[in-house]
Amino acid sequence: MPKYVIVKRGAWHVRLTFSQKGADGKSTTKQYSRRCIPETATRAADIAEQIKREYNGLAPAPSSSVESMALSVLAAKRGAVSARTLDDYQWLFDFYVKNTQFARSDSVTPFDVQQFYGSLNASPVMLRKLNTFLSMVFNQAIRWQLCSSNPCKGVILPMAAKKDVEVFDEVEARRFITTCVNNPVYHILAFALDTGLRPSEYTCLTRKDVSNGYVRVNRSVKFTGDGFVFGPPKTRTSRRTVQLSPQMASLVKEQSARIDEWRASLERLIKTPYSQTGVRRNREKVKRKTARPV
Repeated sequence: MPKYVIVKRGAWHVRLTFSQKGADGKSTTKQYSRRCIPETATRAADIAEQIKREYNGLAPAPSSSVESMALSVLAAKRGAVSARTLDDYQWLFDFYVKNTQFARSDSVTPFDVQQFYGSLNASPVMLRKLNTFLSMVFNQAIRWQLCSSNPCKGVILPMAAKKDVEVFDEVEARRFITTCVNNPVYHILAFALDTGLRPSEYTCLTRKDVSNGYVRVNRSVKFTGDGFVFGPPKTRTSRRTVQLSPQMASLVKEQSARIDEWRASLERLIKTPYSQTGVRRNREKVKRKTARPV
């Protein structure tokens, strides 16, 4: 423990005493004491240096707390990443990091990060996402010379259980399609099964995206409190062209003809994407019926 650190009520405090002679030759002393969080020798040395700078009338060193670095990185990332990615970063910061003791820390070690993760009531998947975000923040802070190392690299993360992907075999797929023929969103469910597109992709397709038996995926839709928000696909490789089966190409052509016939009454539906929740609800109904012999 450094000599300028005292333990008061079980907590570390950095205490420095300065002596100064006045014009009359008498010596006066000034004492400064500050709480040390986290309780490490490195953090205590940083606080001692800050106290010395303030006593000598120097400007305080640039703030390098986790919170200030994260906010600076988020501001710099605006326009450099997609709006959806930036929203995800902002949510992780607001929900897990903001207004915590960890966020106010200026000197962070891998052990500090490990303890911070242990104090959170988060799933292994969310901890891994949070670690990815914080690792990005520290890596950028290193480039800005605000810190010398990335403490996230020394953290032990819990294993995230991989979910088994449910895939229909040919018999199940035929049974699913047969069962949902009379469903109000039959054409959407059949289209999703034929193409393998994500719900956020196939619910925002326009007629221009489907032509000559191919589907072009170049955007996705997300429902927020402000309504439907259109943006780029989930990943870069999500921009792709998918070939339709002959049966689906015929079904799309028939559906397009119906829309032409009912264009006046369906104008609002054409411009508004189908609710993913509504499609998901009908899909689950069909799956429950599929469990029974058809």
